[in-house]
Amino acid sequence: MVACFRPSMSILTLALLPFASVVQSRDLNLFMWNPHWQCFVWNNFQCAKNVTRNLEVFLPAFSVDFAGVVELGDSSWVPPSPFSSQSSKCNRDITTLFANTERWAASTANGSYVEGCMAANDRPFLVRQFDSVDGKEKLIVAAAHFPHPAYDRSVDVYKQTASTAPLRDAIRTVMQATGVEDVVVIADTNAWSWISSDFIMKDMLELPGTAISTKLESTCCFDAGYPEEFTFDRIMANFGGGLSTTVLFEDVPVWANQTKESTCGPRDPCGPNQTTIVKRGAFHKPVLARLDMETAAPWPSLPTPEKSPMSWTLLIVTISMIACCLLLWLALKCKRSRVSARRILESMSDNESSGSESS
Repeated sequence: MVACFRPSMSILTLALLPFASVVQSRDLNLFMWNPHWQCFVWNNFQCAKNVTRNLEVFLPAFSVDFAGVVELGDSSWVPPSPFSSQSSKCNRDITTLFANTERWAASTANGSYVEGCMAANDRPFLVRQFDSVDGKEKLIVAAAHFPHPAYDRSVDVYKQTASTAPLRDAIRTVMQATGVEDVVVIADTNAWSWISSDFIMKDMLELPGTAISTKLESTCCFDAGYPEEFTFDRIMANFGGGLSTTVLFEDVPVWANQTKESTCGPRDPCGPNQTTIVKRGAFHKPVLARLDMETAAPWPSLPTPEKSPMSWTLLIVTISMIACCLLLWLALKCKRSRVSARRILESMSDNESSGSESS
């Protein structure tokens, strides 16, 4: 007889567990995401809950060391163990840094933490120095939401309008206070594809060492259709042998489709004979990276679109569907077994009744 059971873990978590052991390494597993404020304010299709549910899966399943999440609008949400979180807020904008406390401890030394705004009461950042729990490594992690620069292909115009000086000064302050020079920057940089990460790290933030970065992927935005030049979400460092790159949600999930009808006005101009316009949210796709401390190496079991016809997202969905079908089959099998057992008992009861009547 088939035993009946109730699954205690989400299907998505079960689908990701086989890959968790792959990313258990001393290399840094890093994560960047800006789901955007519309996900929490408009909240169509329970977007806010889906964001936190995915974070609850991604952070432990990918064995993340540090994650930067911009515009995470649910202040009541608590990350899963063993992750700590700290946020910097400027007006309504918020940037949150998550750290894996099984591997890293936030330094409490004077000058080891600085937070602020990259623009006037807007675009928050935070910079913190961490020590590995085994005492072998020290590094500085910055999570930031860069201001929008002027749209121009001139690097000089970007340099003049990107407003990175507050972040540069904060990183320099922590470096001087702690003596640590290895820096990871996890940010929505709002930098166009022609602005290299090397330029941001060396010329804008003035960091020492050799700059490495995730691949410049068009992770922004839902409202713009993810054009090639919108390579905003980046993970950068001034140490290590290389950074592998995996963009999650190659196909934007339904719950991320945030739309809202708005009355035409100065901020929302419309065409002739229009009184309303449909606005779209600016959902970004998450970026997962592995920083190799010594030599560049790709993720061994996380296929990228260039290397595999099946995207990572599609792989998760496929495994989840198989698991769902298996659970459904078991449930139907269990129900049929119960029905069969009930029929056998009813038949036995009828036979006993007939026997007593004939006797």
